[in-house]
Amino acid sequence: MDNSRIGVLDGLRGLAAFFVVVYHMVYRYNELYGHNGLNVAAFRPFEYGYLGVQLFFMISGFVIFMSLEKKTDWRSFAIGRISRLFPAYIISVIITYLIVSYAGLPGREVDIATMLVNLTMLNGFVNIPYVDGVYWTLKVELTFYVLIGVLFYSLKRNIMLHSLILLIALGTAFRFGFEDSELYLAKVVYYSISIKYLHYFAAGIGFYFLFKGYKTRVSLVLIALSLLNIISFSEGNELILLLSFFGLFSLAFVGKGQRTFFLNNKLFIFLGKISFPAYLLHQNIGYIFIRKGYDLNWDPLLVILISLVVILLLSTAVHNLVEIRFGRYFKNKLSRFEKS
Repeated sequence: MDNSRIGVLDGLRGLAAFFVVVYHMVYRYNELYGHNGLNVAAFRPFEYGYLGVQLFFMISGFVIFMSLEKKTDWRSFAIGRISRLFPAYIISVIITYLIVSYAGLPGREVDIATMLVNLTMLNGFVNIPYVDGVYWTLKVELTFYVLIGVLFYSLKRNIMLHSLILLIALGTAFRFGFEDSELYLAKVVYYSISIKYLHYFAAGIGFYFLFKGYKTRVSLVLIALSLLNIISFSEGNELILLLSFFGLFSLAFVGKGQRTFFLNNKLFIFLGKISFPAYLLHQNIGYIFIRKGYDLNWDPLLVILISLVVILLLSTAVHNLVEIRFGRYFKNKLSRFEKS
């Protein structure tokens, strides 16, 4: 992909990360601890910032299928994912644990054994608490990687795509009629492969196909099924915002709009590049800085601004010093192990 296309993806990541971070620092913090005099209503555009997670899922569907097409086998795909995620994740878990343990954060502390299990990124599958609550999305991401990897490398392309469509259709039917039922096996399947979120990834895949100019019918089916889920199980402003994500993807990846897309600028591209460490680090650490600022009787807007700057600087450092450098190191080491 050329730089403009990469810029669009980073721009979308930057937008998603920005809304999630501000939502947690303003609205979620207010729910948990209460702001000292902050006019929360002034941040109304960020009230639904938690939906940035769904935008991340759509981006992942687009990016992961693009990655699958470039990898020769499941081992190279797994190595790519591990080297992409684990360096930033491991250091973020350790940093968050140390800061929360030192400064304290009511209801958010965990013991060292829990932290060590978190380093595997598998704790969500065995019901062990997260070092930071935002890590729940990693369980969904990992589940999608395994599912799409198995389908992609074990089935022919058309069969794989139709299997994905069938899974989403079954998941949609389950949500309509059986989500609250006693069908234990169906529930196991439903939750084990995170079908509740699968349609967001599928929409990203559909837009990737449209962007590449092939599989048009399959693309439209994937996008249509995702829209059916959203329209059926969302309402009000949440529905409007989720639908707007499809508009953003259409502007960015259908036709030649990506070259002039408004998110394809230096600010959002930069935010997109640091979006993963920013997502991993922002919540608990941000809460601690906000609480400390209020203890010092600082102006609430200044407290929020300082907290955002701290997260921005910390995320940039982790991106440059860990995510990039150790990501390459991990990839090289794992690639040598694969060939040995």
